[in-house]
Amino acid sequence: MDVRKLYQYLAHQAAALGTEILLRTKAKHACFESEKNTVKITTDSPSGHFDFLSALAIDASGFSSIIGRSLGLVNDWERFGVGAEYEAYAEKVDVEMWALMVGQRYSPAGYAWIFPVAENKVRIGVGIGRPESATNPFEQLSYLLEKRPGPLKKLGRICPLDFHYGVVPSQGPRNLTVMDGALLVGDSAGQVNPLLLEGIRFAMEFGKIAGEVAKRAIDQADTSKATLEEYEKRWKKEVWNSFQVGLRVQRKWLQLSDEQWDNEATILDSLSAREVLELLRAQFSTRKLMGLVSRHPRLLKSQSFSTILRARV
Repeated sequence: MDVRKLYQYLAHQAAALGTEILLRTKAKHACFESEKNTVKITTDSPSGHFDFLSALAIDASGFSSIIGRSLGLVNDWERFGVGAEYEAYAEKVDVEMWALMVGQRYSPAGYAWIFPVAENKVRIGVGIGRPESATNPFEQLSYLLEKRPGPLKKLGRICPLDFHYGVVPSQGPRNLTVMDGALLVGDSAGQVNPLLLEGIRFAMEFGKIAGEVAKRAIDQADTSKATLEEYEKRWKKEVWNSFQVGLRVQRKWLQLSDEQWDNEATILDSLSAREVLELLRAQFSTRKLMGLVSRHPRLLKSQSFSTILRARV
């Protein structure tokens, strides 16, 4: 996904509805003013410092969770992933194939990836879990491009075009995401797939729910926690249980040796691409799991799948 274009698309729609957008303006601190029943947000911009009073603040600040932390709703993340990625020209690209690479030579605590973007263009990256490893993801990515292990050697000549670096929470969703006058959404709320650490689709889905609930709260002039809890109930119903299972699998993955990963890969190789994707997307309905076992009995020998079954069945 071209996230920059997505942001511009959403901003254009918001502007057309009369929204005021302040570029290069960062929230630095927030506090709840009970006498006014508002949240005061202190910001920093090239034009100076500004304070805003808001009946309802939606914290979509990502990993920093700046609003939620300032208000005392949440603490700093203890577990997270750091990733480095090149968008690159590649001489030989199979646009129908994406690759996930696990094991010590790819990532000491995480995985590496190759995602095709277009003809002769790929994204090559590596993610590393903290606190399990202190390895620098950029250095690990540089090592992969130099040594070309596994599927990297099939790409032919590689020429990096752009560089991305990011941090994403990996300890599961926040227990609390609402309070009087504020709610958290996206990475700020920990709404991240614990297996792949991807969160954009959850940010879009739950961001829409947050907007719906926020509008009703504003229209009713009631932005209390009791009113905003509808948002939390709806998003937790969608992913909470599956994410808790995914966290168990994540912990199991971090314990696997290279030999055990080879065994896991051999077993999962019998699944179709769609079936593997459903597992990686942390979609663990009991019906789907039983269907997979009936079609692929060898899955019962997979440590990952056994972990899922013990948690769900």
